[in-house]
Amino acid sequence: MKSSRKFLLIAYMIFLVFLTINMFTQRAPVTPPAVRIVTDFREYTLPKIPIVSLVNETEAAISVDVCADMQLASNGVTRPNSMEGLCRIVEVPAKTTTPLLGHTPEDITILQEALNLGDSTKTLRFTYTSPEKVTSEATIEVHRAGYVRLFFRTFFYDPVYNLFAALILIFPGYSLGLAIVTITIVIRLILLVPQQHMLVSQRRMQELQPRLKAIQEAHKGDQAAIGMKTMELYKKEGVNPFGALLPIFIQIPILIVLYQVVLNISSPVNFAHLYDIAWLQAFKDIVPNPNFYGLHLEKSGGIVGIVLGVSTGGLQFLQMWLAQRKLKANAPEKKPETPKNDAMPDMQKMQSMMLYIFPAMAAIFAYQFPAGIGLYWLIGTIFMIVQQFIANKQAGEKKVTIKDKS
Repeated sequence: MKSSRKFLLIAYMIFLVFLTINMFTQRAPVTPPAVRIVTDFREYTLPKIPIVSLVNETEAAISVDVCADMQLASNGVTRPNSMEGLCRIVEVPAKTTTPLLGHTPEDITILQEALNLGDSTKTLRFTYTSPEKVTSEATIEVHRAGYVRLFFRTFFYDPVYNLFAALILIFPGYSLGLAIVTITIVIRLILLVPQQHMLVSQRRMQELQPRLKAIQEAHKGDQAAIGMKTMELYKKEGVNPFGALLPIFIQIPILIVLYQVVLNISSPVNFAHLYDIAWLQAFKDIVPNPNFYGLHLEKSGGIVGIVLGVSTGGLQFLQMWLAQRKLKANAPEKKPETPKNDAMPDMQKMQSMMLYIFPAMAAIFAYQFPAGIGLYWLIGTIFMIVQQFIANKQAGEKKVTIKDKS
């Protein structure tokens, strides 16, 4: 027998022995108690706090005295008054899972204040003893926010959340939709100048394409020379090839923040983000109205999501078509084409692809995300179409001409 076959046979026998030993030593799964406490997660980052529930798989209802039947140990230390302020009697029907604590605004406030004190990380162990003297426990970890998360909250999430709270308090009926429309307009006005630079960069990059192709043909096969000459051309003409990307990068954190704010606007957990202003604290006592012209701004999908997605994608297509149409209209007359190098990127093809890819992405996002995010994108795209008309008109009155100085 060849040595390779001997090696494979020995390896196979070792594998069979290991598998047999593992089968005999494997422990049978432990059946959980019919009555036990559970939490929704194992780890939490403040201000999010645990919700402790009781699973009752028996045929009879159970009455739970939270303070008498449960204990809470923090970092291994059980204090007699650790459940103070959370005491209540909860009736748990048969065959149900019922929250015991951590789900009411009062619980959230008490636990947030208690967990913010002392160590930055706390290991909490909730213990419950059933009427049949069966003990179950749930162990979790609660962390304070790290530096990166604190930075994001301080400079992005908190200002947007408090602006939403202020606008909702101002608008009649506590309208979340009017708040989103207002914030969209404010953000678009802030991005007005960089957005205009983006449109100009797109135009000038389009006008430079013939000269970029000439550089690629003149230095075919020499990528270092092509890169150097391209950068020299950009510098000489004052064109920033990344200028069109800046507003997109700016909007990424904005979309993330809006998604989180809209999704959790009604959650009492987020009250910890409210600024310590008496007028803003009134936001805790109201319920924002998520309905806006047939849209439930906290939900996604469905027929409404399809209509919102199609509308957003269609308007996005119109905006990009207007941008490319104007650029092509001002393009110089075509000259006889030089033989193409298949290895070179074709900007016209890339722009044609983006004309369909971006609207499709916008439609998918508007459908899958909460309708409030789709509404933001829809209003923002309408704003962009108006801005595109103005930019095209200005470009028609005063054309940007780039001359070859060589």
